[in-house]
Amino acid sequence: WLALSTGTAEQLYLAVRLAVCALTVPEAPVVLDDALAAFDDERCALALDFLKNTARDRQILLFSCHGREARWAREHDISVIYL
Repeated sequence: WLALSTGTAEQLYLAVRLAVCALTVPEAPVVLDDALAAFDDERCALALDFLKNTARDRQILLFSCHGREARWAREHDISVIYL
């Protein structure tokens, strides 16, 4: 059987979630909670680039308890709200 690393499985899961959102309710916001936690730094940056591009067409809300996503967002002039 196919064994995936946690990071790879999380990437696949994110891709499926985004595809389902695009196919079912393309106008609805996407809410992601720690969706990039298992990604290494390079894949996290690539995923954030993708989400930034996706945000041109729909609202993306990314919740995270990690600082790297917030640092990336600030570096790319994206609003960050701390709770």
